[in-house]
Amino acid sequence: MTDFKTVIQLFGAAGIECVIVGGLAATIHGSARLTQDVDFVYARTPTNIDRLVDALRPHAPYPRGAPPGLPFDWSRATIERGLNFRLTTAIGDIDRLGEISGGGNYEALLRHSTQVEMFGCRCRCAWACRPSSGPSARPGARRTSTPSPSWKCYSRSTATLPTGESRRVL
Repeated sequence: MTDFKTVIQLFGAAGIECVIVGGLAATIHGSARLTQDVDFVYARTPTNIDRLVDALRPHAPYPRGAPPGLPFDWSRATIERGLNFRLTTAIGDIDRLGEISGGGNYEALLRHSTQVEMFGCRCRCAWACRPSSGPSARPGARRTSTPSPSWKCYSRSTATLPTGESRRVL
């Protein structure tokens, strides 16, 4: 199981510029969805990549699903040559994404995110959105693409995280 608290605090302490997406973002915004990993889109600047490499190196990042024993060099050069990495680490599964389909890169997602505080750290979280009209506009309908001008975005003031800790939206 992923240690959400350690991952969030590690990224916060390292100053990694990222936006939380996926199941954890949905949970932060009040969804009852169960997630077992942390998905985030990160800024691909040299400084941020160095922070990411340094923060995760002690936790033995390795490509999730790859056969054990394959050579894998967790370095700035590896990240610069790749875009999205699904990793398993000593602190849990982490999907490090340079961009996401329908959402774009870090810079594009910033305007579709909000700052939240959890585990004593401030971080960015993608909004929970649904279409404002059409067949999937009903409450509870799932939508995975990025908000467009016709989307209504909601943010609850508090939510319960997978660890049972509540968080607040700033």
